Amino acid sequence: MRLTEIPPDGHAWQLEDVARENGFPVGRYQSQRSVYIPLPSSFEALQGALGGKFRGNLRRRRKLLEENGKISLEHFRGGPDLQARLEECFAIEQSGWKGRRGEPANLDRRIHGFYSALARRASREGSFSLFRLMLDGRPIAFQYGLTQNGIYSLLMTSYDESLRDCGPGHFLVEEVVKTCIESGQREFDFLGCDLEWKRAWSSTSRQHTWLFIFRDSLRGRFLHSMKFKLTPAVRRLRAHWEKGEKS
Repeated sequence: MRLTEIPPDGHAWQLEDVARENGFPVGRYQSQRSVYIPLPSSFEALQGALGGKFRGNLRRRRKLLEENGKISLEHFRGGPDLQARLEECFAIEQSGWKGRRGEPANLDRRIHGFYSALARRASREGSFSLFRLMLDGRPIAFQYGLTQNGIYSLLMTSYDESLRDCGPGHFLVEEVVKTCIESGQREFDFLGCDLEWKRAWSSTSRQHTWLFIFRDSLRGRFLHSMKFKLTPAVRRLRAHWEKGEKS
């Protein structure tokens, strides 16, 4: 059994405890870290924690973006036009680097169907948010997120890369964070991997882990030893040998 990307407080650790108590071979691999922002009581308090250079860049890029036209923020939680607005956001994603690599939601029916169905379900439950940054009435950036238990989780985001120098992605993060603080949320979770643009907003992150549970059998214990004892030992030996060759 392999369980991926478990956060420190994930319920899967209860399964690990049960497995260990019953003699099953268990192993862990540390995976990615995810950045999140612990939200203070006001946006001004958050700004105080940001670096002066970053705050200056936000102001400069906001001014540059506003020179291109009228800027506004749209926030949708559902409704009959939800799918049409999602399609416009998927088109933004496809126009960027994911489109060049053939990875946007529009090109994979499974991914497109998943995000569309999740949006409909979450909107009925009241946890869905689609934020869109508009320039003269057209969307140039979006965030697809869910809010539960005081935590806003960012599942998907993209922006019009022709406006990269104006920083529409950061502009939108700033606006969404303000909205989260005003509505009493306690955390903005970027999810995903620990990227530089996320670290600009916060130095706080969570370590995620992969959990492996093997059968309590001869084969299961053999596979556990291969993965968590022999393979790491071979890697250490190879790294030591390569270091010696370079010196």
